[in-house]
Amino acid sequence: MSTTTLTVTSPPNYLSTEQQLAEITFVEPDASCDPWDCDYFSIPRPLTIACEKLPLHNLRSEIFSVNSPYGLEKSGFTAVKHRSAFYDAPYSINSFMDERLVGDVYIPETEELVKSVTGAKNVYSISAGIRLHPSSPLMKTVAENLANPPTEPERCGVKFDREAIDLTKAYIGGVKEDQKVGPARTMHIDFSPRGAAKQLRHLRRDIREQAEDIIKIEDEMKEGDVYEGRRYAVYSIWRPLRTVKKDPIAVCDGRSINPETDLIEHVYKNLGEDGDYLTEVHMLQSQNAASQKWYYIKEQQPDEVMFIQFFDSHAKKEGRVVGVPHGSPVLIGNEETELRNSVEIRCLAFW
Repeated sequence: MSTTTLTVTSPPNYLSTEQQLAEITFVEPDASCDPWDCDYFSIPRPLTIACEKLPLHNLRSEIFSVNSPYGLEKSGFTAVKHRSAFYDAPYSINSFMDERLVGDVYIPETEELVKSVTGAKNVYSISAGIRLHPSSPLMKTVAENLANPPTEPERCGVKFDREAIDLTKAYIGGVKEDQKVGPARTMHIDFSPRGAAKQLRHLRRDIREQAEDIIKIEDEMKEGDVYEGRRYAVYSIWRPLRTVKKDPIAVCDGRSINPETDLIEHVYKNLGEDGDYLTEVHMLQSQNAASQKWYYIKEQQPDEVMFIQFFDSHAKKEGRVVGVPHGSPVLIGNEETELRNSVEIRCLAFW
């Protein structure tokens, strides 16, 4: 295996288009929590919480242009125009509330969209998350809990009955009453590089079979080696169900952060077809917030679909952004407007 040192190019300067002030939340995770003692998909219990008021740059005038300075291979995110079948008869917006239809119609059409945009040969959806509720309040910090202990212990994550879930296909969440979720306030990347590798090995057998050659190469690598196997990537494909008035999805240009110092791993428990396993998410930190460049699409429409890169196995050796921090900040002045509804497909792509 070869070794090399690479430098990712700097992001473009903010252009003289509209900006929106937003409150962006950063959480430093409490590493003392045992993830095996938490429920599934546990959000990090905060050691510290920092809220920064930062400008969001409106991408609308640039993101859809042919010569856009943003893209998956530039900034780690892009957006495309795509009308879902759910907006035409015999379907409707209510079809997003039907898990069967999401699995039979929306997930396959999204996988085809990913192939079309990225050139990937095979796409496997990991999950579909439908967000219909307000954002949940953040958990108390460790210090706050010590100063004022809760009457009942706070629980991280979601309870699941493994026997009631078909773990051979994408998990669809957010529709059932006990699974409804809102916008994610804390800035994060759903899978760290280590977390992305865990999905290949432990999530589902069909994915493990697809990635057999990749896993073999990764397992033979030594520290400092550059991966030279078949390319794979993990994405979020994010679509609003209605025009977004508040709580938009915001993305941070990966060229404006230092992954070595600005990201901290949080370990959580996930369900796999062959048993539970631990995986990792990256949490963005606030110490260099002033240099971060944040973007959103003002009043994003249902046919404006955001692609957010969590990981790309070829990015490091090609000097590209590996993963993009993102989340849902509070738009200053828009706090009381219409609730945001959205759907997100997390998927693995293979070339």
